[in-house]
Amino acid sequence: MATSSSTKKYTFETLDEGEVYWRDHYDWLLESGYQLRPRYKPDWVPTWKANPALDFSQCEDSTVNMIGVICDAIRLKDNSQVILKKVDKERHRNELEVHTFLSETSDPNNHAIPIIEILNPPDSPSHCLLVTTQNRDWDDLDFDTGFKFLHENLIAHRDIKTDNILMEATALSQEHFHLFRSDTSLDMKKNVMPKTTRTEGHPRYYIIDFGLSRRYDGTQNPPYEITPVYGTDTTVPEFRNLDEPHNPFPIDVYCLGNMVKIKVLGRTGENLGFQWLLPLLDDMTKEDPEDRPTMEVVMTRFSDLTRGLKEWKLRSKFRLDWDDLAWYEQTTTIVPHWWRKLRFTVTRTPAIPTFKPVSDAKPQEASKGKDASKVEEVSGLAKPSEPEDTPKPVEVSNDEESNLTQAPKPAEAAKPMEVSEPVDE
Repeated sequence: MATSSSTKKYTFETLDEGEVYWRDHYDWLLESGYQLRPRYKPDWVPTWKANPALDFSQCEDSTVNMIGVICDAIRLKDNSQVILKKVDKERHRNELEVHTFLSETSDPNNHAIPIIEILNPPDSPSHCLLVTTQNRDWDDLDFDTGFKFLHENLIAHRDIKTDNILMEATALSQEHFHLFRSDTSLDMKKNVMPKTTRTEGHPRYYIIDFGLSRRYDGTQNPPYEITPVYGTDTTVPEFRNLDEPHNPFPIDVYCLGNMVKIKVLGRTGENLGFQWLLPLLDDMTKEDPEDRPTMEVVMTRFSDLTRGLKEWKLRSKFRLDWDDLAWYEQTTTIVPHWWRKLRFTVTRTPAIPTFKPVSDAKPQEASKGKDASKVEEVSGLAKPSEPEDTPKPVEVSNDEESNLTQAPKPAEAAKPMEVSEPVDE
């Protein structure tokens, strides 16, 4: 006999295994200044059960968090949206070391998402929670300075992919949005649209997820090693033989170039207006890692390429799947584009935007120190053995020792270059 809709039980009516952790820590997190969504309240009753007139699809608390290690929250101190990430202190010691180091390094080229706070649950001494800002997915080409900065500091990310690059959300809109449906409000009762364009809002782009990252000490030049775990991009030529040691930095270059080819240009880019970028991407994804440029060379070439483009070209439309659109869809797409193009030209809004200062969650400011030593070269990457700056520690809650490995002091960043950023209208 068929089950009636009133008695049918859906899988999302109970918490997923990874969600149970957040329910069990709801009250403690609230005391610590972070409020989780209603679904994780200890006494949660599904909204559609409390009000049978509602369909579950109308209720925000029917959304299941399938990524158990992260959870979104509201920071009560300033009503900002944040992400909490559960990290095993021993298993992911490298992640804590790398991310803490980057959060303590104040440099405009540092695009690692800053750690706002490190929380230490009293009942889980082996874990900590990293608190960072909640941001949006990206679809821009602003990639060079952040990864160049990592490599200058001898950090290989080792898992470069689209999911690990985010865009500052508050630059386009101050409205809260849902983690799993970014086009809706936090309660999923209305649509949330950007209030400005990326050309006008010039958001900052962040690199996240340092779970596979590693920071090298510069004693081995280059740092060849057997890759213990490879990242998401399994097309890397070096991964065909994991028993051989590899230099992780050219692997980062390959993954970045391949990501742009696939995500942004659909592999070819022949009809998208990005033919000028293809030679660089082809070099980044060469079969032989020795033939790939370093991140520094990638940044320089990309900067030179964008500086060589005319303003009209920089303001041209990204022609993704243009031929697949009906005439009326092309019209509704092209008219707003030309209006923005005219408006930006008249108001002299730069086709290549410049960054605003990072808001709220800024990296910890470094205090001035003394003597800096000479730079040594590692696979074309600069690393001072002793920095000028001594960073302040990342804030740790509960007056409790974080038990994190002390990260090495940050390398002195190379003098920033003026880098042209790609247009996004």
